[in-house]
Amino acid sequence: MCCPDGMYFNPDTQLCDDETNVDCQIEPPACETTTNSPDTTTTTSAEETPTQDPDISTTTDTTTTTSDTDTTTQESTTTEDTTSTAAVETTTVQEGVDLAALCAAQPTDSLVELAFPGECSMYVMCENRELVATELCPAGLHFNPILSVCDSPDHAECLEFVCQDNPVGSQVALASLNSCQRYFICIGNVTVERFCAPGTIYEAENEWCIVDDLENPCEVSILTVR
Repeated sequence: MCCPDGMYFNPDTQLCDDETNVDCQIEPPACETTTNSPDTTTTTSAEETPTQDPDISTTTDTTTTTSDTDTTTQESTTTEDTTSTAAVETTTVQEGVDLAALCAAQPTDSLVELAFPGECSMYVMCENRELVATELCPAGLHFNPILSVCDSPDHAECLEFVCQDNPVGSQVALASLNSCQRYFICIGNVTVERFCAPGTIYEAENEWCIVDDLENPCEVSILTVR
């Protein structure tokens, strides 16, 4: 290896130095101007395009850019597919009513008939705290959960039916036709079911619960259809 023109090798510093700082007693041979570095680099790096020595750097940059683009595209596609699948599964899980849990929560092993959640004309039959069957009332009738019979809609008092005609933005209290202890609060067309404490009955005139005694007897007219 030769030092640049005007410089000599300094044995003390092991570096090329100004000729005034080096005591050189020999005439250095003329250095060849042939550069071998590009040949060496070309032979080692140009694995994919050995015939395009001047464009080695360009070829490498192009390959790197293409690889990044492919990777980004694959990640984006995978994320969208996963999100779409999760949404479908969530919708499927939320469908249906857990009737088995409804029966399991009953306080008795005897046969009981319960209102079907969200369906005025259907009811659920449970025995030994297990689901037995679901039944449909005759056309035009609703299930009455207090009397456990199919009844006229006005008397059955299905929670989805009681306040359906109440104007939006208004609130009113209604006495039950089936139970002296039961009453409803309509908030718009939403029904809230309430019960008086044991030993008291609901008084519609004052809209509160009073003591059930001889002066305030409980009177309920029962008109049912099966």
